[in-house]
Amino acid sequence: MEVKKYFSRLFFLVSLCFYCLVWHSAPGFALDSSQKYFQLQRLQPQLLPPPPVEGSKAWKKQINEVLREQHGLSVTEIAAIRNEQRAGIESMISVIDPGFKKELYPKTFAMIDLVANSTSKIIEMDKQFWHTRRPYLTDSRVKLYVDPVNDSPSYPSGHSAFFRVMAEIL
Repeated sequence: MEVKKYFSRLFFLVSLCFYCLVWHSAPGFALDSSQKYFQLQRLQPQLLPPPPVEGSKAWKKQINEVLREQHGLSVTEIAAIRNEQRAGIESMISVIDPGFKKELYPKTFAMIDLVANSTSKIIEMDKQFWHTRRPYLTDSRVKLYVDPVNDSPSYPSGHSAFFRVMAEIL
């Protein structure tokens, strides 16, 4: 429940950013990627519930859930997992309207880029605070079906948070 509350707050701040951008993107106003519409420190990582401690009962439960999900994956499902690793905002936009292109809507895409950058910074700040190791690094039974991610911690999920915010914005 606390995670839901955190993402609701994150969405609220990003939405506020969105409305500021729409208001400022009146004709003749140029969007500047260096502008800041809210302070990154507004959402403290402590608003999230702490992740399970490595080796704890809750951690073992999560590892077992991952192992259960991995069991029996088909080649097609593994290919889809690999493709999803590189998924970006373009994949969401193409579903909404294939004609929705950066060249036709430069201000909208500038706003999307600002929201994406702000969201990514907040997520990275939280990841560095909690600094959790990825499941494949903590348990050799967990298979890695995607390219190894850099040293980025696993909690909170960057993909989940980023795409939730983008879905709400779009």
